[in-house]
Amino acid sequence: MMNYNRNLVEFRGIEIPQEEANILKEIENQRGKEFHLVSEINNFGPRRLEFAVKNKNIIEIGCPKYTLDSLSVSIGNLTSLKMLNYLVIS
Repeated sequence: MMNYNRNLVEFRGIEIPQEEANILKEIENQRGKEFHLVSEINNFGPRRLEFAVKNKNIIEIGCPKYTLDSLSVSIGNLTSLKMLNYLVIS
């Protein structure tokens, strides 16, 4: 569980802590694309920015590999994150 104020906000149709929403927004701003809420990340690799939530915390993030070159170091603050999945785009 993350160690911060649990101020919940709605992000893409689900409530998550403000700090987690800010991290996703930062990645969206870097990439110029929006995250999509999914129940789970496709094991074969996502083709778009995706995230999954459990107990109001982000547990999975999926993104095409081309978005991984400069992911914010703040992604390390997602202490409930269990999987970061990506797809190599050729």
